[in-house]
Amino acid sequence: MKRKLVLGIVASLLLVVVFMFTAGTSALTPTEEANKAVIRDCVAKFWNAGNVDVIGEFYSTDLINHDPTRPLITNFEEFKASKITGFPKSSITVTIVYLIAEGDLVAKLFTSVVTPKATGISRTGAGCTVYQLKDGLIIGIWPNRDDLGTKLQLGWTLVPPPADPPADRIGGR
Repeated sequence: MKRKLVLGIVASLLLVVVFMFTAGTSALTPTEEANKAVIRDCVAKFWNAGNVDVIGEFYSTDLINHDPTRPLITNFEEFKASKITGFPKSSITVTIVYLIAEGDLVAKLFTSVVTPKATGISRTGAGCTVYQLKDGLIIGIWPNRDDLGTKLQLGWTLVPPPADPPADRIGGR
């Protein structure tokens, strides 16, 4: 699990770096422009508006969620159910910092502010999500968020590991 998380983060960051260096070298194709527009609209109409009813306008029913931090949310129905449960509980504002397209992939570097309605206390975050699109719909998601930063804002603390780790923990087992 830990290795998958690290590999996912490294892959996401590598894709962003590749996109950043190739983005300025050639003009975008009409499909790449259209894919970026889908992500912009998705952020505005789905994420920022908190409107679960429009999920089918942006996400394919064949969606695969490649998020190692949320292993129980792997497909469209699970993704939709998580948003139906989560959206009414919070106000979410996502701001796109960079949007870079290459072929059928779009990388979104973003900041976010989430305010749970129960507490009214906002927390900020940032991340990068790589989307794969087909026929104008998102079919794959590789998200990478600053979950540790969010947890620290919620009052979590870091506890250092013991000086002498148990024998079954040596070597990453």
